[in-house]
Amino acid sequence: MMNSQDYDNAVEYWRQHDKNAHKAGLDEVKKFIDDFLSKHNTCVLSTASGDDVHATVVEYTFMNGSLYILSEGGEKFGYLKKNNHVSAAVYDSYTPGKLGAVVIDATAEVDKDINDDYKRLLEIKKIPLETIKSLNHAMYLIKLVPRTARVISSTWREKGFDSREAYVYER
Repeated sequence: MMNSQDYDNAVEYWRQHDKNAHKAGLDEVKKFIDDFLSKHNTCVLSTASGDDVHATVVEYTFMNGSLYILSEGGEKFGYLKKNNHVSAAVYDSYTPGKLGAVVIDATAEVDKDINDDYKRLLEIKKIPLETIKSLNHAMYLIKLVPRTARVISSTWREKGFDSREAYVYER
């Protein structure tokens, strides 16, 4: 069983490692994040409230620097009502020696109104607005506005950098 000091030591492991790591430039990291998120469309969305946590697999579209999710409902909305700070993990299937993932900490903005972002998302997804309007239930738009992103990629090592990178968004 781990004691309090064991947990503290585990927390410090990557912090200490990162102090001496050879890091890529921020522009290169940001480009990698944007490319990676654009090439994928599924994430694990993690929400929390107090001691309760919830994770759900959702489809997203990366647009204008944010992740957009259409959803008819579910438990995630109960958590988002109480806490709009979320994490989203997007990743490749692991094969030995090859790993790629982006984990974003974000602020979730939820809207039921059909605004410009909503219309643009429908356009990208080739969903007619009439289809949404004809539903007998709401389709909510969840916009994840990134605050930070952590990247793990074996391709960074090939470029002489550490496989772990981070990016802090200015908002």
